[in-house]
Amino acid sequence: MLKLNILPTMAQSRNDVRLDALRNSKLPRESEAERLAKVAKEFESLMVEMMIKSMRQNVPESPLFGESNAREIFQDMLDGEYAKLMVNRRGFGIAESLVRQLGKKL
Repeated sequence: MLKLNILPTMAQSRNDVRLDALRNSKLPRESEAERLAKVAKEFESLMVEMMIKSMRQNVPESPLFGESNAREIFQDMLDGEYAKLMVNRRGFGIAESLVRQLGKKL
């Protein structure tokens, strides 16, 4: 049986869309400092999501649920939500560091 694995391209295109949204974000009612803080948080979330995915590759697959594209897509979306929760709750300091460094130039 031929199995097409489109998950890596789907995940990559999803990240590309998020990066494009960061580049093109034009929020007129926000100050540059507020915009910088939002973009820095989104960037930190993207970095944490990539870290989670890298860590998940080193965990052996459980035969309990089997393999399916639906499970892989769900896992990808769940990793993204975990990353957002981690960044919004405590963060890793990446966003704050970016704001400190880039805020000097505003």
